[in-house]
Amino acid sequence: MPESKAFGGTIPGFYDRHLGPLLFTQFAANMALRVAGLKPQAVLEVACGTGIVTKALARCLGRNAQIVATDLSPEMVEFARKAVNEAQVEFRSADAMELPFTDESFDVVVCQFGMMLFPDKIAAAREAHRVLKHEGTFLFSVWGPPVSNPWSQLLETAFEEALPDSEYPFMPAPFSLADPDILRDIAVSAGFESVTVEEVDFQSPEIPVRELATGFVHGTLISRHLKELGHNPDQVLEIVTQSLANQVGEMASSHLHALVVIAKRN
Repeated sequence: MPESKAFGGTIPGFYDRHLGPLLFTQFAANMALRVAGLKPQAVLEVACGTGIVTKALARCLGRNAQIVATDLSPEMVEFARKAVNEAQVEFRSADAMELPFTDESFDVVVCQFGMMLFPDKIAAAREAHRVLKHEGTFLFSVWGPPVSNPWSQLLETAFEEALPDSEYPFMPAPFSLADPDILRDIAVSAGFESVTVEEVDFQSPEIPVRELATGFVHGTLISRHLKELGHNPDQVLEIVTQSLANQVGEMASSHLHALVVIAKRN
């Protein structure tokens, strides 16, 4: 399956509805405030997903800036377009590692929890550097280590119980960049001269464990993996839900820990 279609089908809806409020909304508001503090006129968002950060950016920036929001998946882009529907936002399908924009087009480039998924992280950072104006800023966030994000460990245990014979590692990609030194190396290798890494922490809202299980079974690439292996997603959902309930009860909340990179182009 082409990568552009990996997050298609019903995945965007489940992702947005079940995982957005738990994992992403608070970080999106924080990211939007950081961008607003830079007073940009032109903002590019890559890996916009279902538009959670895009909506926060539009709210913070208002009519003071034009926002171009992009994602590799056309279906994610279409979902985000309908969810945000703001005049100052343009949506486009685009590959973060080969952006269809001219040099020095934007004041700020934003990417929330997307860098971990790019096959070539340095290429994506180089493209951000290329399309930034001089003195522009690349802001991107990644998850901190699993030990600081207990929700990941709960889910890892639950999926291991649901699929004991699977060799598929369920939670590696989201935490593959949970090291400030790696993040600095990526940014410097891409040409950024000033790089700062900051820690951001939140406590998630409390939600039913079934919602958490539903989000990951039906709203992530785990859904695609289950189908490829011939598993019944609904059966897996029941086992994952029960495992989570056995671990924490009927409701779940978690500490959330991320790293935010502020990379400046001179």
